[in-house]
Amino acid sequence: PSYIEYHTAPNNVVLQIRFPEPEVFRTGKFEDFLLQDEAAVQKARKVPGGWKIYGEIPGRAVTGREGSLHGQQWEVSVSRYDYDSDGSPPVLSSTSPHQELSFHRRSEWRKVRFE
Repeated sequence: PSYIEYHTAPNNVVLQIRFPEPEVFRTGKFEDFLLQDEAAVQKARKVPGGWKIYGEIPGRAVTGREGSLHGQQWEVSVSRYDYDSDGSPPVLSSTSPHQELSFHRRSEWRKVRFE
């Protein structure tokens, strides 16, 4: 039931958060959920027409233990919010078919299986 969020800003500042339960971020103190996983790699860069991002997230960062992920199935959503300085609403791009501007809608995340 827990999940992790990795946020990468355009200046490559990374925010890592672990929520022990799906709704706990509404009731807990934000500081209690912060992570610092030096093994995670995330880089963002501006390219003509948009952005490119690269990321590596070790399995132990999500599971909390060493070992193979072979055969495991996870729910995953890789999403991006694009904001414009003109005040227009943000645009959400995602690997998931979100029906509204919210990547927290776990029922819409994609399932991936590790082989």
